[in-house]
Amino acid sequence: DALPIYAVVKENIGTEVAHFQQYFKGEIYLDEKKRFYGPFRRKMILSGFVRLGVWQNFLRAWKNGYSGNMEGEGFILGGVFVIGAGKQGIFLEHREIGRA
Repeated sequence: DALPIYAVVKENIGTEVAHFQQYFKGEIYLDEKKRFYGPFRRKMILSGFVRLGVWQNFLRAWKNGYSGNMEGEGFILGGVFVIGAGKQGIFLEHREIGRA
């Protein structure tokens, strides 16, 4: 049996979730109230603007013609969780730390 896989996203701007669905075969849930992110949301605020790597990535993307979207909330950090069935709990947890 295959292990089911799910994604939780905090926003759906335009068609970005629909475009992501072609690469992700599991179910995608929209968490508009951001409850999955917990009571203490981890954010990258000013540190993202002063890091050299952030600017290098931006310039590389811009030079290659990628415009992305400048809409939505871009500071809440995400992560990956492997959660067992029932009361098994979390098997693996990786939280994004906001480094570029």
